[in-house]
Amino acid sequence: MAPRQRFVKYLGKIHNPSRTYEHTLQTRFNVVDNENYTRKTPFKEILKDIIAVELFNHNFYFKKFYFNDKCYVDLTNLKVYDEKLTPCVVKLNEGFICDYSLNKLFQYIPNHDDEMKIGKELASNLLNVGIKLDPTLFVLLCKKLLKEKVY
Repeated sequence: MAPRQRFVKYLGKIHNPSRTYEHTLQTRFNVVDNENYTRKTPFKEILKDIIAVELFNHNFYFKKFYFNDKCYVDLTNLKVYDEKLTPCVVKLNEGFICDYSLNKLFQYIPNHDDEMKIGKELASNLLNVGIKLDPTLFVLLCKKLLKEKVY
């Protein structure tokens, strides 16, 4: 029996910018030490910086929000839209950044104390947005989420 899919919500037209750069937090934001950076930086700001690096890698520019010639990503209001101000989706790596995936990542609130499950859920949310983190940075991010209980 074939898997069944059902349509839940239209998220917008998909834009697929090519990856042309290999920026990192170190090269883009002058982060010298990931441990020090994650200790001093608020959790959601780290998420914004990580997403920003990936947007820069896909030819986005920044001026109040991230943009390229076809779409805009507003990480303050968690919105993704095109030049007609219509919601859209940006394919980043193996994920998609859109209003829904951004909100799911930034509004993530674990409803249990299982650290492994929380780590898997955070990883899933990051991958859904198209972010693949260095394992060391991911562990530091998870520790920050668990230690500070930012949720």
